[in-house]
Amino acid sequence: MKPVIPPLILMNRTLRTLPGRATATLVGFSVRHAWLVLLLAVLGTAGALGYTATHIAIDTDTSNMLDPELPHRQAHRRFRAAFPAQTGDVVVFTEAASAGAADDAADALAAALAQRPDIARAVERPGAGEFFATHGLLYLDTEALWSLDERLQAAEPFLGTLAHDPSLRGIFATLGKGLDSTLDEAQQDMLKRMFDRVSEATERLVTGDNRPMRWRDELFDEDDTRTVHRAFVLIDPALADRDFQPELPGIDALRALLATLTPEHPEVRFRLTGSAVMDAEELETVADDAKLTTALSFVLVAMVLAIGLRSPTLVTGVLITLACGLIWTAAFATAAVGALNIISVCFAVLFIGMGVDFGIQFTLRYLEQADRGMVRAEALVAAAEGAGGALALAAVGAAICFFVFVPTSYLGLAQLGVISGWSMVIAWFANLTVLPALLRLLPVPSHRVRPAAAEGGGQTWVQRHHRGVLFISGVLVLCSLCALPFMRFDLNPLNLKDGATDGVAAFRDLASDPESSPYPIQVLTPTLDEAVALAERIEALPQVDMAITLESYIPSAQDEKLEIITGMNLALANALSPDGSATPVAMADELAAFKAFRTSLATAKERVAPDSGFGKSLARLAAALNSISAAPGAVEDILPALRHQLVGDLSATLRKLARLLEAEEVSLATLPKELRERWVAADSQARIQVMPSADLNEPRAMQAFAEAVQSVAPSATDAPVELHEGARAVIRACISASLWALLLTILLHHLVLHGLHDALLVAAPLVVAMLLTVATAVVFSVPFNFANIIALPLLIGLNNAYGAYLVVRKGHASDVEGLLASSTPRAILFSGLTAIASFGVLAVSKHPGMAGMGVLISVSLSYAILSALIVLPALMAALDARASPRPKPWSHSQ
Repeated sequence: MKPVIPPLILMNRTLRTLPGRATATLVGFSVRHAWLVLLLAVLGTAGALGYTATHIAIDTDTSNMLDPELPHRQAHRRFRAAFPAQTGDVVVFTEAASAGAADDAADALAAALAQRPDIARAVERPGAGEFFATHGLLYLDTEALWSLDERLQAAEPFLGTLAHDPSLRGIFATLGKGLDSTLDEAQQDMLKRMFDRVSEATERLVTGDNRPMRWRDELFDEDDTRTVHRAFVLIDPALADRDFQPELPGIDALRALLATLTPEHPEVRFRLTGSAVMDAEELETVADDAKLTTALSFVLVAMVLAIGLRSPTLVTGVLITLACGLIWTAAFATAAVGALNIISVCFAVLFIGMGVDFGIQFTLRYLEQADRGMVRAEALVAAAEGAGGALALAAVGAAICFFVFVPTSYLGLAQLGVISGWSMVIAWFANLTVLPALLRLLPVPSHRVRPAAAEGGGQTWVQRHHRGVLFISGVLVLCSLCALPFMRFDLNPLNLKDGATDGVAAFRDLASDPESSPYPIQVLTPTLDEAVALAERIEALPQVDMAITLESYIPSAQDEKLEIITGMNLALANALSPDGSATPVAMADELAAFKAFRTSLATAKERVAPDSGFGKSLARLAAALNSISAAPGAVEDILPALRHQLVGDLSATLRKLARLLEAEEVSLATLPKELRERWVAADSQARIQVMPSADLNEPRAMQAFAEAVQSVAPSATDAPVELHEGARAVIRACISASLWALLLTILLHHLVLHGLHDALLVAAPLVVAMLLTVATAVVFSVPFNFANIIALPLLIGLNNAYGAYLVVRKGHASDVEGLLASSTPRAILFSGLTAIASFGVLAVSKHPGMAGMGVLISVSLSYAILSALIVLPALMAALDARASPRPKPWSHSQ
C-alpha cells in the first residue's frame, strides 16, 4: 500500500518545485526561439520608449505625497475651499538699505503686474493701497507716533519751504535758512541729519553712485535700525493651457519683467520665491541630476559587471537586458501613476540596482554549468533549473516588500511601491527571456578552469570564526536597538532642495526672520468672534509671535492716536502746501541758490566749534560741495545730476505725509472690501494667521510650533502642520510597511522553503542590516527625511533576495563550505556592488535630497552585503555545528 502524502506537504513540495520548472520552461522557449524573442523585445522596447518620452511627467509638490484623506490634509482642503483666492504661490520681495526704495520698487512691480494677466491672476501688496496710504499712522504704536510728532515738529520750520518749493533751489534755501536761524536742540539735530544726508548723497554723486536721497526715511524711519528693508508682492500665478507645471510660463515672464525693472531701481534687489518657483527650480535640478546619475550609474554598473563576469558577452547581455527592462518599467510607471513624485522618480536607479541582481545570478549560474562541460543551450536551461526557484522566490519576496507600501498613507512610497513591485516582475521576466536569447546568439564565453577543491575540505574563515562573528553581530545589534529612540526625522522639505537656487535661498532668508516667516499656520473658525477669542489663546503660547485676525486691522487706542495726528495736521497745515511741486524752477535760480548756500555755509563754519558734532557736519558738507565745484566742467553741467541726487523722493514724501494726516477712525465696516474678503469668507468663516516666534529652518522649532498651535486649535493647517503631520504619517507608514514586509516574507519563505527555520534564516541579515543602518544614521547625525526613507524598501527587498539565494543554495550544497564555494556568494557580492554603484552616484547630485539618499542607501547596502555574506553564513555554521554530533574527547588524540 502506498503511503498517503498529507495535502499540506504535497502543496509545499509543489511550491518548491514549480518556480524552477516554470523558469526552465520559459528559458527553454527563449533559447529555442531566440530571434523571435529578441524581435518582440526590440519592438516592445521601441514602443515603450516612445510612449514614455511623450507622456512622462514629474510632480515636485511634496504635499501630494501624502494621503488626501488624512485629517490635516482634509483641514487644508477646507481652508482652501473657504479662501480659494489666497495669494502667495509666488512671492517677490524687494530688499534695500532704504525702506522707501524697497517700497517704491514693490509698488512699481505691483502696478506692472496689474497690466499683465499672463503673469498673475491676482496680486496683493501687503501694507499698501489707498486705505493704508490714509490710515497708516494709526497702526504705529502710541510711543512711535509721539516720536514721529516730535520729529515733524522739529522739521516744521524747514517743511514749509520744501513743501512750497520741492526743488534743488528749495533744498538749498531751506538749509541756508536753518544756518541763519536760531534753533532749539531738536531742530539743530534735525538740521544736522539733513546736512549729513546731503553730504552722503553728494559724495555718492562724485564717486558715480547715483542713488538719490530718501526723504521718506528721514521723516518716517529714523527709529528703524534694520540694515535691510523688505517689501512684498504676493502673486497668484497665471496658469497656461498645459497639464504639466501650468504656472511655469508665467514665472518665466515674471523673471523677464523683473529684469526690466532692475535697472530702474539700482539700489534694490528683487528676490523671487514661493512654492511654485521652488518647484520649477527643483524640477530643473532633478531633471539635470537624473540625466547625470542615470548615465553614470549605467557606466559604473557596467564596470562592476565587467570585473565580476569577466566576459564581454555576459556583460553585453546583462546590460542590454537591463536597458530593455528599464524602458519597460518606465513605460509602466508612466501609464500606471502618471506624474512621478520626488520619491518615485528614483525608480530608474532602483531598477538598475535591483534588476541587475537577477541577471548576475543567472549568468554566474550559467557560467558554473558551462564550466562543467555543458554545451550552451543545455547550460542555459540547467542554470534556469538550478537558479529558477531562487530567482522566483527573490522576485516575489522583493515585490511583496514593495507592495506593502501601497496601502500606506505615504503616497510617495506607495507610488514607488506600485512601480517597483511590478518592476521586479518585469526584471524577472526580462532576465529569463531576453537574456537567455542574447546569450544563445552572442559569442560563447571563454572556458574558465575551475580550481580544484582543497584536500580535506578545510573549513572557511566564516566557519572557523562563526562564534566571534555572531558575538560581534549581537553586540552591534544590541547597541543599534539602544540607538533607535534617538532616530530623527527631518520634516522640512526645504532641506531636500538645492540651496544654491535663488528661490530656496530667498525662502530660507525669510524663514530665518520671524517677522517675515513664510511658515504661518492658518486656523479656520466658524465666525470672526470665535476667531478673535481663539487668537488670544494662541497668542499666549511661547512658540507664537502673533495671531492675526481681521480684527487685528482695527488699530488700538484710536482716540489718542487721532488726537496726536490732528495736532500734527494743525501744526503742519501751513507748511504742507499741495501746490508748490507744480512750479518749474529755472537752472539759473538753482545755481544762484547753490552759490548762496555755499557762502552761508562758509560763514556758519566760522561761528561753530570745528570739533563739535554740528561743526563736523558743516565741514563734511562744505567739502562735498567743494568737490562738485572742483569737478571738470562747469557747475551748470552737474546740476541735473545733483538735482536727481538731492531732490529724490521729496515731493512724493510730502504728498504721502499730507495724505497720512487725513486719517479717520477705522472700524470693521470701513476696512477695504478686498481686505475683509481675505480674512472672512462669504459664509462668515474667519481665519487666524499664526506667526512663529522662532526660526523655523530648524526642524525641532517647526515641530514645537505646530504641536503648540494644534494643542489649542486641532484643525490648524498650512505648511508647519502639514510637514509635522506628514512626518508622523511617513514614520507610521514605514514602520507598518516594514513589519508587514517582514511578516509576509517570513510566511512566504516558510511555505516555499523548509519551514520556519529557513524563513528566519532569510530574515536574519535583513534585521541586522536595518538596525545597523539606523544606528549609523544616529551616530553621524543623519536624519531620515522624505527622500532617503527609500533606503528602507530597497534594503528589505535586496536582503530578502540575498537571504533567499543563500538559503536555497545551502539546501543544494548541504554545508556552509559548499555554499561559499559556489557561484552564489560571488553573485551576491557583485549584485550588491552594482546596487551600490547604482545608488552611490546619487551622492554627486546637486539636489541635497537625492545626494543624501545616495549616501544612506550606499551605507545600508554595504551592511546588506556584510550581513548576507558574513553574518548569515556564520549563523548557518553555528546551526550546523549544533546539529552535528559532538566528537568524543579521544577523537582528537594524536
